[in-house]
Amino acid sequence: CGVVNDVTELMSLKKKFESLTFYDNLTGLYNRNYFLKFDFNKSVCLPCTYMMCDCNDLKGVNDHLGHNTGDLYIRETANILKEVLPKDGICIRWGGDEFLLILPGCGEEKCREIMAEINEKQSIKQRKMPYMEIAIGAHVRTELQQTETEAIQLADQEMYADKKKR
Repeated sequence: CGVVNDVTELMSLKKKFESLTFYDNLTGLYNRNYFLKFDFNKSVCLPCTYMMCDCNDLKGVNDHLGHNTGDLYIRETANILKEVLPKDGICIRWGGDEFLLILPGCGEEKCREIMAEINEKQSIKQRKMPYMEIAIGAHVRTELQQTETEAIQLADQEMYADKKKR
């Protein structure tokens, strides 16, 4: 009748609910809801890099090669981002084909290294997936007076500038 009497079943349902709430099914990454759970608004996190990444022309890939190929594009992008992610960073599927990396303790130099690593890995993937092209933008937040929202918006602007160059 829908009544849960077994604590084990209740805990299982709770775990499933948390998984659906905080994880993206396609990529296994955190979803946007997970972002709300954390507070990087602490000086111990600074510098903190906010890096936005976008799968260029996902609509074209879906239209011409099919949605399964588009899903593969998203998963492979997620895999690249997981591979370059420092142990204390988090990677979030921010929207349909956008990803946000939050990298506490990551300054300008480390940020450039991670971006170069993403570009290198996508170049390798392009041999089998010629349509793969990840636009990247980043902003390093160095003071708490700047909000996370502002830092993300600046990273997003940089990503769109990169997208136009590609």
